[in-house]
Amino acid sequence: MHPSHQPPSHRPAITRRRFLGALGALGTAGAVGAAATACGSAAPVAAPIALPDGLWPYTGPALTKQRITLRVLRQQFPIKVQDQYFTKLFAQFTAAYPNLRIEDQTVPFGELSQKAQLAIAGGSPPDIILTFGDFMPEYVANNAAVPLDDLIARDFIEDIVTPTRTLHSHDGKLYAMPWEQQILAHFYNADVFAKYRVEAPPVSDDPADAWTWERTRDAWRELEEAQRGDDRRLWSLAPSIMGPGGPGSSYWFEGIFLRSAGDKSGTESERRTFEAVSADGTTARGYVDTPEAAAGMEYYQSLFTDRLTPRAGLPNAWYDGRAASFINADTTALRAQQLKVKFRWAVAPVPTGKTQFSHGSGAGFFVASASKHVPEAAALLAFLHNDANRMTWHSEVRGTLPARKSLFERLPRYRQHPYKLMLNTLEKCAYPPPATPGALSYQYVLNSAIKDIALGAAPAERLTRAATKLDTLLARYR
Repeated sequence: MHPSHQPPSHRPAITRRRFLGALGALGTAGAVGAAATACGSAAPVAAPIALPDGLWPYTGPALTKQRITLRVLRQQFPIKVQDQYFTKLFAQFTAAYPNLRIEDQTVPFGELSQKAQLAIAGGSPPDIILTFGDFMPEYVANNAAVPLDDLIARDFIEDIVTPTRTLHSHDGKLYAMPWEQQILAHFYNADVFAKYRVEAPPVSDDPADAWTWERTRDAWRELEEAQRGDDRRLWSLAPSIMGPGGPGSSYWFEGIFLRSAGDKSGTESERRTFEAVSADGTTARGYVDTPEAAAGMEYYQSLFTDRLTPRAGLPNAWYDGRAASFINADTTALRAQQLKVKFRWAVAPVPTGKTQFSHGSGAGFFVASASKHVPEAAALLAFLHNDANRMTWHSEVRGTLPARKSLFERLPRYRQHPYKLMLNTLEKCAYPPPATPGALSYQYVLNSAIKDIALGAAPAERLTRAATKLDTLLARYR
């Protein structure tokens, strides 16, 4: 084993001051590394600077000494410090391996999947691609990703939370390094509920204390009624900010109105509504167009017809105080602190339908099978995922849930509200999106249907059309 592959005897903590200070000293250039020089001229390879934690958990062969470029495709994050985090770590990695250059390509999250698909279809994709775990079955089915089991330490792989490892694996092999996990919660402006004397949802760490969707809508209607005559009226519910924003922007969020209307222990129709696709991932009819699914979409549509939420995207509506409630991912808590919102806010469990339900999944990086630098790409991923770098991301930079069990144990905030609620939601009522080798098509078709329903289409008829189209698209995988 290469000496730098050995796990460290201890991993020094990175303080917020040290980390953010380092970020401030870095720019946001797209290419990082000693081999990147003006006018493309070659520069002498600098002496390497050892990485504090080596390359753990990398266990593959020694890295090349040739000059190469690793290309990375990832999302552009909403807060500057999150993108700077990558710039800092890429600079550290290339300082340790001066013959390597990293080309960092970022695109808005809503464009990431399309960009990755086009690059793969073109035959020359980036070496490393960030994607949502939901889409890994499709990349694996199309032989676009490399299995990582021979390149990453077994104890690291076994430390990944089981549902997340399953989502990023196929036939028992890990195909992507889970970057983070996300669940949904109900964030709300406590000042607004108090001002209009409307009962607020319960602040609790137990998902079982959640209000039903119907009771939650009653509170939102009370807020709407109480504001009549006000010069500056607030929306009861902020629109989705995921993907392009607004209705139909994210099945991961809006799909909960469909699936929570089902029941995994109920009738066949209720079970199918909850499952949302057949066991082999190739049939949608009888799953997304059930009476229960239509009822879930009727509820969703009522939020727009009752003017409780806008029919278009409204960036930062909740953070800016223009909406009372926000059903959003766990990142909201840290971002509210970073933005220093000007109101008291609270967190309640995500509302419940027949099933207590949140989608639970997250992004992961995979190495493209077309890459000519698989060991080096895997080594870079290992470095990005080591304990120190992950702890900083989850606690200081992004605020998402870790994908590894041991990190929860080292982050004390998961023993207190609201992070304890997020962990309990993950463990008790979070489910991965429907597993299908046509995941990208599945979510695209349903996003379109959900948007049409928000804008007034008949839910039952529109879901039937979506199911028919999906079955045609998924037939190639049967």
